[in-house]
Amino acid sequence: MKRYEVLITDKAYNDLEEIHRYIAKELLEPLNAARVHDMLVEAIWTLETMATRVRVMNSQPDRAKGLRPLLVENYIVFYVIRGEAVFYSKNPSCIN
Repeated sequence: MKRYEVLITDKAYNDLEEIHRYIAKELLEPLNAARVHDMLVEAIWTLETMATRVRVMNSQPDRAKGLRPLLVENYIVFYVIRGEAVFYSKNPSCIN
C-alpha cells in the first residue's frame, strides 16, 4: 500500500484551531468542539494511506490544481497530492 506524507499548511492548522475555538467558546460546547477537532484530524491522517480514494474536483481551476474534497460530516477537507505528499488546507485557495 502506498503511503503519503501528510502536510498541514499553517492556515489549515489555524482553521482547525478556529473551528475548535468557535464551537467551544461561541457555541459553549467544549466537548463537541473536542469531538469535531479530533474527527477532522483523524480524517486528515487517513490520507496517509488512502489519499487517492477521493476524486479530483471537476470544476476549473480546481481540477487543474488537483484539488480533492474529502467530506467529513458537515465539513470539507480540501487537499492535493504532490508526489509522495498530501497537502491539506480547509480553504482551497491556500493550496498552490
